[in-house]
Amino acid sequence: MASQPQPITGWKETYTLVPWMIKCEPTQDNYLTKDSAIDTFQIRNLSTKRFIKKIGVIESKLLFTVHSIVAKTLSVRYRLVVD
Repeated sequence: MASQPQPITGWKETYTLVPWMIKCEPTQDNYLTKDSAIDTFQIRNLSTKRFIKKIGVIESKLLFTVHSIVAKTLSVRYRLVVD
């Protein structure tokens, strides 16, 4: 499992039309109580000083999806490489 601060909001079906919003379903590890959305456009704008405590984690596969979408928004030539 990987952990990284993620901007999360409640899931809305209209987000299926928005490629930078990733659906995140509740698991025992992420402590979500409902379907949520990770807003990948907001990741670049986070200040770690705003975080008080770690609440949960997301699966590595979902984190890779988040990183891939952020990479695509930063540069179409940027490519993630999996070890």
